[in-house]
Amino acid sequence: MESLRVLVVKVSITDVPDFPPLPQLQREVVAIAAHHSVRELAEPVRRQDILRAILDEKPFNIIHFAGHLCEEGFVASSEIIPLDMIVMYIQTGKPELVFFNTCSSEKVAEMVASRCESDCIFTISNIENDDAIEFSEMFYSVLSLSEVHSYKEARDRVDPTGSRFRYLPGKNMVVRRGDEVMQRLDALERAVGGGRLGEIGIIQRQAILEARVADFEEYIKDEIKPTLAVVRLDHASPQKNNSALLWAIFGASFIAAVGIASLLLYMVQR
Repeated sequence: MESLRVLVVKVSITDVPDFPPLPQLQREVVAIAAHHSVRELAEPVRRQDILRAILDEKPFNIIHFAGHLCEEGFVASSEIIPLDMIVMYIQTGKPELVFFNTCSSEKVAEMVASRCESDCIFTISNIENDDAIEFSEMFYSVLSLSEVHSYKEARDRVDPTGSRFRYLPGKNMVVRRGDEVMQRLDALERAVGGGRLGEIGIIQRQAILEARVADFEEYIKDEIKPTLAVVRLDHASPQKNNSALLWAIFGASFIAAVGIASLLLYMVQR
């Protein structure tokens, strides 16, 4: 791919407690700048700085976040920027790709991909700083090769198993960079096998249905059959009242009908 415009949001030192300094992040910026046009936000980084860069500059191909991420949001120099605000930045800037080179960025990537057209590269767990920087260096280097035509292709070359970094297309699955086949295969994989972010695929639905059927069979064995046995005893004994027999038959039938209806309703909903 040709040289790309990359906005780097890097926070190496923060006043927010419990987040240690990350001085080696500058290596990451240097590696990106070796192959692409980089606009690095000067530290300290505030939320308004990110928005101002997005609004004042020409559109960026990639917005790259490097630093700490927590459940509440991205850790800036003196505050935590909420995840919803990160999504707003992406919706405003409309980059082709958002790269979260942080620990455990699955949640924010899912939010971005479901609300924006931007694709995401993200981590699914904590990652060592050296591993994160190494992947970033290799990714942006591979991305500059003329025979590489998509962001996903570059990611796959660097981390083909997705053991460290995953790729998630934006919500509209817009084919912009020649990776239609890969995106369609990825969508098919999620439909059949389920997604990495909790989507339920055909295989999981089949397993759930089989479990429900097994539970219902066990329910019939434990509840319905003993009731029918009592009914047969009542029917064989002339001393029992016929109304009791009818109520027992009605009760057993009602229990069976409720169980079958519940199972059918589940199948229809799925």
